Amino acid sequence: FEPPWTGDSRADHLFFRNLAPNEADLLACLDVIESALEVDGLAVIPHLTVPGGALRMLETQAGLTNPRLRSALKATDDDGVYGAWAQAVSKAAPKGIAGLALSMADLADPAQWSELERQIVGASTTLQALGAGFLVLIDDTYTDLFTGESRGPVQLDGDAWKRLIDTTHRVADIVRDQFGLKLVFHPHAETHVEYDDQIELFLDQTDPDRVFICLDIGHHAYRGGDPVDFMRRHHQRIPYVHLKSVDADIQRSVEADGIPFATAVARGMFCEPSEGKIDFVSFRDVLIEVDFDGWAIVEQDLYPTSFDKPLPIAARTRKYLSDIGIG
Repeated sequence: FEPPWTGDSRADHLFFRNLAPNEADLLACLDVIESALEVDGLAVIPHLTVPGGALRMLETQAGLTNPRLRSALKATDDDGVYGAWAQAVSKAAPKGIAGLALSMADLADPAQWSELERQIVGASTTLQALGAGFLVLIDDTYTDLFTGESRGPVQLDGDAWKRLIDTTHRVADIVRDQFGLKLVFHPHAETHVEYDDQIELFLDQTDPDRVFICLDIGHHAYRGGDPVDFMRRHHQRIPYVHLKSVDADIQRSVEADGIPFATAVARGMFCEPSEGKIDFVSFRDVLIEVDFDGWAIVEQDLYPTSFDKPLPIAARTRKYLSDIGIG
């Protein structure tokens, strides 16, 4: 990208989420954040998540030497608040932001509560300052998102499942009572809440007045669910949606060969909405049918990828969704 970008800000956002950035990529993101953020009608707000521990990983794997970058990341890592990133995004955001995905945490492990609470309070402080309405919570993955290696049990036993439910309620109470935010839980591939029966059980055992769902229709379809039917049945618990699609052929090979999520994403599992298996016209019809008035974020998991790839996809996707009456 070549700044400067000019024009009136719009409510259409292109998010970059780079899970394993190097120093050059991070500096490019910081440059973008601090620029006038308008590209061909798209307000570009890089969404760069650097959770606790990530700074140490970047120091060892990417070699952070730039003082400006180290300062921004240090505020993130030490304070549990997004620091310089939040300040820059606050200035750039055209109409505030909907929410923020909290770094993944093992919700069934009591030993992780202290770190999880630190992240919750830090992220919620930033969200409150930005005028956001939601905090998105994700259970930790049982595989490594970079390598696909196993990191824990695929399914939880009864006691561990109860701890996951209790921790979710505990987080919901903090973000609501202390920050005025609504907790939306994100069922995610290769976590302990990913399949239809697990999500249904989660909904049954969580308080509908405290815990809501961030329905990622791509992850839902990836695990064999029908997001159109799920949205119709559970729309009262879904104020927040992630819109993306899945390549049916790649999904079949992933299921047949037991390919881990990280490898599936790298192979192009998530594709443009116009090219995937999800029926977006039917999903649009459900949104109209239930009079949906929440937030919808358009995504496409691309990691690893180059910086020149997302923008043309975003432009095509915006046109496709607009043409079928979404957005």
